Amino acid sequence: MTHRFILPALLVSALSASGAFAQSGVLVGVATDVGYETLWIVRDASPPVRATIPDLLVPRADGWWRVGTVPICPTSGPEGQSMDVLWRARADSIPVVSEICHELPRGELPLPIYADDSVTRDSLAREIIRCSWSRIRVRFVSPEYLAVGETSGMTEECEPRGGRWYQTYYVSRFNGDSLLSLEQFAGPRVDSLARAALRTAVRELASDEVCTNVVEGFDPNELVEIGSQWYPTRAGGRWVPVVFNQIATGDCQLYPVVETGLAATLTGHDALRPAWNVLASTVREARDAFASPRGDLVLVRTADSLFVHRGDGSRLGRRIAAVPFREKEIVMIQWATGAHVARWNEEIATMVRRGWPGPKVVSPPKEP
Repeated sequence: MTHRFILPALLVSALSASGAFAQSGVLVGVATDVGYETLWIVRDASPPVRATIPDLLVPRADGWWRVGTVPICPTSGPEGQSMDVLWRARADSIPVVSEICHELPRGELPLPIYADDSVTRDSLAREIIRCSWSRIRVRFVSPEYLAVGETSGMTEECEPRGGRWYQTYYVSRFNGDSLLSLEQFAGPRVDSLARAALRTAVRELASDEVCTNVVEGFDPNELVEIGSQWYPTRAGGRWVPVVFNQIATGDCQLYPVVETGLAATLTGHDALRPAWNVLASTVREARDAFASPRGDLVLVRTADSLFVHRGDGSRLGRRIAAVPFREKEIVMIQWATGAHVARWNEEIATMVRRGWPGPKVVSPPKEP
């Protein structure tokens, strides 16, 4: 499977030629309900939105990389579940995903097999059933770090009770799998802030009739560790941490935002110019905003749009573009300034012309 992102010849030419005098450009990574995309936006270009790229395009010290997910191992149940796999690959390569499935013969499952005769029963007992399903959601990406949420469970064919599922979150290095604690990026004081946020979230969750009995007696102070399951999210013009605690299966879960900043080693540039209160009073229904290091390019997000503005660091300037942005989540913001804008522009134009190879799912070799 290959993504082909095709631009009109005139626009490809303009993408290659523009940027010589551009001061700021930004790659905005976006999660949608059907996957991921990256917007490449340049201040001094017409139009400012230069390209919409499939998957998440990440500028790293060793070159351009892409990040995405692909479903494997579809089940035979009525809900059509599958297992999501997170892939990371160099931008000019084809991501290869090995389809390794959790499968068992029906006869090994803890469920009775009903059949009219032994021949049919033996045949059903040998039938291979896929038991696991998962949904992966990329929550944050930077050149060095990655945050992911995974919802997983067992199919009803493999679990007598059925319907149970679990949620996990983790932050790791871009090409690693070890969990990084929140304290590493927010300091030791974040522990007390996170417990206070959880206490507030517990009181709010207790009003849900389904969760009332579950949360009774839950005390965040008794938790041994707070910051192992967390992820960065956008709120009020900056990256902030969300801590997660699953009190029970299903919907009885806590997702409070902790009102504290995160280290620049994780987020990169994350200073807003002009200040959030200025932007919120200028743009109606503003939910988020981010600005270039120079303050000359400012993006403001509302419930259904992403507005691109010029700026001078102290005030919001003229709007130069608008992007439909309903039911989308920002998971990456990477800035380019000065001569780097023209370089990124040329390199992205080259990749646009070449096209974007999608992930290739391969079956593992069969045992002899």
